[in-house]
Amino acid sequence: MNRPFDAVDFALYLRSRWRVAVIACVTALAMAGTAAMLLPRRYTATATLIIEPPASADPRAALAVSPVYLESLKTYLNFATSDTLFSRALDELGLRRRYPETSMESLKRRILSVTKPAATRLIEIQATLEEPREAERLARFVAEQTVAMNRSIEEHSGDAAVKQAEENVAHADLRLQAAVKAAASAGAISLDALTADVKNTSELKYDVERQLAQARTDLADLKAQAGSFPAGDERGAWNAREIAATSARAQDLDIQRKHFETMIAEKAPALDRAKAMRDSLEAEQEAARTDLETSRARLSEVRASMAYRGERLEVLDPGIVPERPSSPNVPLIVISALGLALIASIAYLTAAFGYSRAVAARAEHVYHMR
Repeated sequence: MNRPFDAVDFALYLRSRWRVAVIACVTALAMAGTAAMLLPRRYTATATLIIEPPASADPRAALAVSPVYLESLKTYLNFATSDTLFSRALDELGLRRRYPETSMESLKRRILSVTKPAATRLIEIQATLEEPREAERLARFVAEQTVAMNRSIEEHSGDAAVKQAEENVAHADLRLQAAVKAAASAGAISLDALTADVKNTSELKYDVERQLAQARTDLADLKAQAGSFPAGDERGAWNAREIAATSARAQDLDIQRKHFETMIAEKAPALDRAKAMRDSLEAEQEAARTDLETSRARLSEVRASMAYRGERLEVLDPGIVPERPSSPNVPLIVISALGLALIASIAYLTAAFGYSRAVAARAEHVYHMR
């Protein structure tokens, strides 16, 4: 039969075997302390970067920081965790030859840690090595090169935008110069002179047409009077001579009219082409001027926006040479060993107490059976 658990008996049992717990704890302390002393000491140096918000003419924009914006800043961790940057750091600081058989990926995971504390604009770069000065140099180098990489990308993107805007201005300027040159070369055929020539020719044509109409009227009157003179009358002979002269004059005026019409017909297309060319050249010059003004305004905007680019990384704290090792953590190891030893000894004594009670209960049961 099983006996019920008795806390008093259990406490007395533990008291009578306190040496077991003491021996376990002392042994654990000795082993943990020895192991902690034998483990290699490693030092961690920390460099801190701050992500400066983009400059803005509105100071309220710099204060409008949302959790989504802070979360998006984690992309800057890729600058510090770049494999290329870490490889260059190993070469610059001479660390690669100290770990010849360790891959760069595993070495990076072991000695470099880059984190961004929640709800902050800070980036912490931690380097852990056996030598404290080397750890400090590695953390500082990664921090400085991260800032330099960010500035290089910003300058490259800004320079590319300015260069493109300058090329657009140069292209627009060349277009305007070509338009002005084309207008100047087309000016050899003076539109004003051609217009005046056509106008004068038209006026001469109108004058000839007026004279021709008058001559035809006079000729009709003379022919009407021809039948009213008797034969042999001198007035009839004069009338006949006038009819012949007026008819000849009318024919000459008609020839002149046709000549002027031909001249106008020949000059009118040239005038139309000259007007169309002038309109086209003026439109091209206006478009070129507008394009040049727009390109110059865009260039001014790009140059002005260079002062208001994206976030900038700055070294807030380059770090110092660590004086205390970050590992092994001797107090933590000793306390953990002490706690485990105490728990294990109590568990052992509990099991032993239960076993002893079970044996006693079985012996008592056998005794009563007899």
